[in-house]
Amino acid sequence: MNRLVLLFILPVVCLMSGCSADFSPNLSPNPDVVAGQPFSASTFGGRQPVAGAHVYMLAVDTTGYNHASDSLLLPYSGSSSKTTLDTSGGPTNGYYYITTSSTGGLDVVSAEYNCTVGQAVYLYALGGNPGNPLTNPGGGVNTAAAMMTMLGICEPGGNFSAIGANGVSITEISTVAAAYAMAGFATDAVHISASNTALGIAGVTNAANNAANLYNISGGSLSVANATTVSNSGTVPQAMINTLANILASCVNSSGPTSVTCAPLLNNAKSGGATGTVPTDTATAAINIAHNPGNATIILFALQNTVVPWLPDLALPPADFTLAINYTDPSLATPYGIAIDDAGNAWVTNLNLDMGAAPVTVISPTGTVSTRGASNTNVEGPEGIAIDNSGNAWFADASFNVFKLSSSGSYVGSNAGYTSENGYNTTAPISIAIDPSGDAWTASGNGPVVEFSNGGVDLTGGNGFAMPRQTGANSVTIDTGGNAFFANDSATGGVFEFTSGGSRVNSTAYGPSPVQKDTLAVATGPGNTIWAVNGTNNVTELNDTGTVISTGLLGVYSGGGLSDGAAIAMDGAGDAWIANAGGLGVTEFNSAGTPLSGLTGLASSSGLLLGARGIAVDGSGDVWVTSSTKDSVVELIGAATPVVTPIVASLVAPYNNAAAKP
Repeated sequence: MNRLVLLFILPVVCLMSGCSADFSPNLSPNPDVVAGQPFSASTFGGRQPVAGAHVYMLAVDTTGYNHASDSLLLPYSGSSSKTTLDTSGGPTNGYYYITTSSTGGLDVVSAEYNCTVGQAVYLYALGGNPGNPLTNPGGGVNTAAAMMTMLGICEPGGNFSAIGANGVSITEISTVAAAYAMAGFATDAVHISASNTALGIAGVTNAANNAANLYNISGGSLSVANATTVSNSGTVPQAMINTLANILASCVNSSGPTSVTCAPLLNNAKSGGATGTVPTDTATAAINIAHNPGNATIILFALQNTVVPWLPDLALPPADFTLAINYTDPSLATPYGIAIDDAGNAWVTNLNLDMGAAPVTVISPTGTVSTRGASNTNVEGPEGIAIDNSGNAWFADASFNVFKLSSSGSYVGSNAGYTSENGYNTTAPISIAIDPSGDAWTASGNGPVVEFSNGGVDLTGGNGFAMPRQTGANSVTIDTGGNAFFANDSATGGVFEFTSGGSRVNSTAYGPSPVQKDTLAVATGPGNTIWAVNGTNNVTELNDTGTVISTGLLGVYSGGGLSDGAAIAMDGAGDAWIANAGGLGVTEFNSAGTPLSGLTGLASSSGLLLGARGIAVDGSGDVWVTSSTKDSVVELIGAATPVVTPIVASLVAPYNNAAAKP
């Protein structure tokens, strides 16, 4: 789950007083570069003030995931090939920082720094003397101590709306929040970037704003982890955040990277989990843990017992350190399918409409819950949902209809929906996908395949495209050529392919026999590979001609907590994410088919993912899962690599890849 990404830094200067800032003048005459508001900040390690830390102001780069300059810092003037922070600072070499006072404080003076409107900006505190009499009685600078805090999105006037009169704190709590929220874009604490596209910038913005759901940014010194999201609609894993913060504190409040508490943290928080690069500081260690939440959990958990400044914390080590926000709302009634639009909103179908629930609930990137479609007696048991390139949501229901909603929630065409009863025969559509031309393809269990034009016309002539006898289409995915692939929910399992014109390509199902049956879900991966989840608790990977390319035993991948996989989604690294209807957590396979989610799946310790039915990855790298058993939607923060949303947008230029990065 490594990310190769880059950073843009705003120049900061350290005054001799050690507690105020003098940021450089405008970098360009661009009118969007504005002077900022004043604010104060406090730097604490394990509730102990960190004196003499160098605090840099940085902004997420949006020049691309693989910026050719390979330069980490943007100096005030001239150019530089430096690839590490210059801790000497000062205007002579163009790098600037603030030095914290003896009480860990600093003041950022009005109009003495600049940011560009729309930038996601954060503070990065490096080094300093934590001065903890218990764990660092001798004092001295701890070079491994590094912490972060998100300031928010630069607004006109250089304001950050999340910052109040109390200022911000830079602590292990803020570090965990920033590390997980930005994990999808981060390689380490000073390499955070995305592409310069509307989707890439939206993903970064949503991720930065999501940090405020994890901790109280404007709470002043020693801000604490939140118990609920800002909208109060989601429950935040406060004890998990505090535990992670305590693990970081064991190193921050030590004598340095070789100490008995710091060394185990750094050595067990490598860039690849058990392998890769050892981080040199605690902020990067936090990002690495976010990327590899199931690695060395028992060893890392034990470190919090040395310093426990943040309560409440976990009493027992979790199966993994995934951060899962749980959204509950009266509008969620057996939530089932889920899809993400280009703004990062999660659209969720509600299967149980007996109490008059709206067919669709929408959760914004910041956690605000609303409904779409109102109460409609024509809708019965909606399941599958997909977003088209115009922002309309299509969903299929048990009344043999397909409905289309505008982004505002009004029905497009008619609230009676588009119908093809003859085509569906006796089985209602349960899955839906949009092809590059805007047509909607539906899968209908034991019935045939039906394709609707963007205007709702049944393109199958009312009878559907025929699946082989005694087989059914349970799930559908589209490749970049507009070909449709359907999961074969039958004793033989496998995948059937149709051309964009509706001709069935294969007479027998793609996939290895006899190890698969009851294929329940399909998704398109990089290079038009097709991933299929089978009822035998394994996954098959096919190339675009239907040849099995799974390299596991018998041609399938297995493990990772896979249990009755009900839905599958791909992320921007080509990893497959599976919602387990019969399991405890979410299963993740990397692009090579290696399970990354442990024996019981990610977030299994939370108990939130029982009866998981739908799954989707957003442009911030968050994984969204519906729990029909819990009547809730779970958001796994920063767990994946960001993707292009909606899915259909990744099938057309310039992306041409269902797992493309935004």
